[in-house]
Amino acid sequence: MLEVKICGLSTPETVKVAVEEGARSVGFVFYPPSPRALVPEAAAQLARLLPTSTRAVGLFVDASDDEIESVIALVPLDMLQLHGDETPRRVAQIRAQAEEATSDYD
Repeated sequence: MLEVKICGLSTPETVKVAVEEGARSVGFVFYPPSPRALVPEAAAQLARLLPTSTRAVGLFVDASDDEIESVIALVPLDMLQLHGDETPRRVAQIRAQAEEATSDYD
């Protein structure tokens, strides 16, 4: 089965349409230069609109630990998507940080 992720959503209307049309994942951009970038508070509101069958994905580009932590403290993300120059070591660090920070989501 093909799964669809739609990224760059920034309004309740776009989230609703993505879910209605079958997106299994929706992406929220946390890269300030992007015109689709969101602040964590706005992404948290949008994430609350998702049914449990739709994953929330946070897109980051060369984000610092503090930037990632500030997002995952407010936004219930199911997955992180990295689009920078992260080395395998950095990816492992981010994964460990995210797993620790989200352990109380469950």
